[in-house]
Amino acid sequence: MIIKNCLEDCLAAHDECAHSAPHFTSDVPHEVRFLEVKYQGVLLVEGMTPDRYACLSHCWGSRQDIYKTKIENLRAHCMVWIAKSQIPRTIQDSIDICQRFKIKYLWIDSLCIIQDSDEDWNKQASMMADVYENAWITIAASHSQNPTEGCFTHNDTYKYWPLFKRAWAFQELSISPRVIHFGPREVIWHCLFNRSEHLQRYWHDMVWRYSRAGLTFHKDRLPAIAALTSRVRDMKTNDRYLSGLWEFSICHDLIWYSVLRPNSMAGEPITSAEKRAT
Repeated sequence: MIIKNCLEDCLAAHDECAHSAPHFTSDVPHEVRFLEVKYQGVLLVEGMTPDRYACLSHCWGSRQDIYKTKIENLRAHCMVWIAKSQIPRTIQDSIDICQRFKIKYLWIDSLCIIQDSDEDWNKQASMMADVYENAWITIAASHSQNPTEGCFTHNDTYKYWPLFKRAWAFQELSISPRVIHFGPREVIWHCLFNRSEHLQRYWHDMVWRYSRAGLTFHKDRLPAIAALTSRVRDMKTNDRYLSGLWEFSICHDLIWYSVLRPNSMAGEPITSAEKRAT
């Protein structure tokens, strides 16, 4: 009931949330797949864009934990309902949450992107920012380490919420206009309200959190934060983005040092100007 009240208040009173997300361009909707949600399960649909849908942000866990759409089962997923009993608990919970909020469509990366097709993955991944930005709500299984634990896990053994360790999940949560975090003892509502008023503090906080998250390849550090950068750039119209820093505050942003420098975090060696010129 509290979350429902938060959503209603956000829709009625928060202009930042209502106008934060850009609309899909005319050629994008037909390429994004969605899951139609019913009590018995989900059905993968193509060639349509729902007016209202939810996204799921979650930890994949091991390869065995996740239920995926692949080339071999794509046709079946589009023709036959995937029963709730076949899919991991986190996805089952996200279906139930959608039904509580009367949301008929859901986007989940593992099911809406063909996971063994590089061509489809690259195309769909390029639209993920649009998908999350336009979502009605994003369901965050923040305290679940894998899809079998569910959104409503009561496991309180993790020192940090596992979802916050994933850099790509960080981007998903940062660009979503409304996020519902599910923890071991609480549900947390988060939206864009007041972000624009404290933009510099918001940016520093996001970079700090993002830097603590995990990436398989460190070269992905700037690309993975690109969607957040784009959103902040829209709000900082008189500023210029300089590869991780903003021109207006660059002097302040450079006044820091790392207390610890793990070897795994070391960057690429800097090439001298003379060598670059040859």
